[in-house]
Amino acid sequence: MIELTDEMCDYLCIHYPTLKDPILRRRIYSRFNILRQLTYYDNTTKDIRLEITKYILDNFHFILTNKCVPYRDKIAAVLLFINPRLFFNAWALYRKVKYGK
Repeated sequence: MIELTDEMCDYLCIHYPTLKDPILRRRIYSRFNILRQLTYYDNTTKDIRLEITKYILDNFHFILTNKCVPYRDKIAAVLLFINPRLFFNAWALYRKVKYGK
């Protein structure tokens, strides 16, 4: 999914360079989505988690300062910055409260 999103975003960057910020938001959102889904799995996905976490933290300033990034993602980025395990525990709790899973 990340590769397809990046491919789409690369195409958009070439043809619509003025959409730089929305395209970066899409890339970050895609990675958050995958990271949240990885809370279902064990440590077999550690390399993927590390790669995704690095990308999100590399764009940490953008996430916190961009007004179009939802508060949920800002909070998730802060939790991820503090401790990735805290992020996964918080997401599991959020999922359990919101969806009963």
